[in-house]
Amino acid sequence: MANLSPVDKLRLENAFGMKSGYVLDFSNFTFRAFIQDTVGLDIESPKYQYNSGSKANRLRAFFSAESDAVVGKLLCELLKYLQETRRLSGRPLSSEETLLHQECLDIAGKLLGLKQSATPSGTPTVLPNREVLNSLSQKLLGLTSLAPHPRGYAFEKFLQELFAAFHMSPKRPFRVVGEQIDGSLDLDRETYLIEAKWQNAPIDAKELYAFHMKISGKAAWTRGLFVSYTGFSRDSFAAYSKGHPANFIILDGLDLHVILAGENGRFLDLPTCLREKIRCLAETGSMVSASDVLQGL
Repeated sequence: MANLSPVDKLRLENAFGMKSGYVLDFSNFTFRAFIQDTVGLDIESPKYQYNSGSKANRLRAFFSAESDAVVGKLLCELLKYLQETRRLSGRPLSSEETLLHQECLDIAGKLLGLKQSATPSGTPTVLPNREVLNSLSQKLLGLTSLAPHPRGYAFEKFLQELFAAFHMSPKRPFRVVGEQIDGSLDLDRETYLIEAKWQNAPIDAKELYAFHMKISGKAAWTRGLFVSYTGFSRDSFAAYSKGHPANFIILDGLDLHVILAGENGRFLDLPTCLREKIRCLAETGSMVSASDVLQGL
């Protein structure tokens, strides 16, 4: 029996559309062939007969009958199939679907005994390809035409999709004790609270201090990431950090465009950019841009 929690099963059921008795867009014939090709087992075997014998029920029986390794492998292949069929149909996964897709990939990785990262530094096993990054770049550019209020919400959703693409386990915005937190992410097994802004004026020191206090009110090991598309006012970070040990790093719109589109034919992935910003902050107390990071690599 695969080690799947009730929450794991709920996420997989939603991702594969199993509530109706189906599994994705498979027919009985194609479903049987897919499982035979990927894991070498016959889903029509009496071993997987459960209730009505629908594709969804047979997959549920498969989860109960097979080992972690076999179920994990099948999940990986089903998730690849889902993403590719949606892309080819011209209906790529939405932001919400991308988050669910990443959660299901994490479930598959758990079953296969894979860590979130391939190296001690936390580099993702698979970075998003150029096609995914180009799509994200176009989405970011598209936000510029929105009115300020809907643009702010759309920017939060965009960042969730960006962090999911780099396998950073983003969490959606939430409220705690009257505070709005624009989500969180995981980098090298450290939790970062997110503050996301897209306003007309650059962020000033007062807003940086307010985010500092949000983080300070949580666990001592909590860190933060302040993302402002329009950037930060001149010397705002230096002014804030006087007398306040910095507990967060910052990203601006130029950083995002370098990460998504590269610069002078060179490219920089998001986790590497954040790690270098963290290192610079620890060593010098100052911030560097993504362009500076790219030039230093």
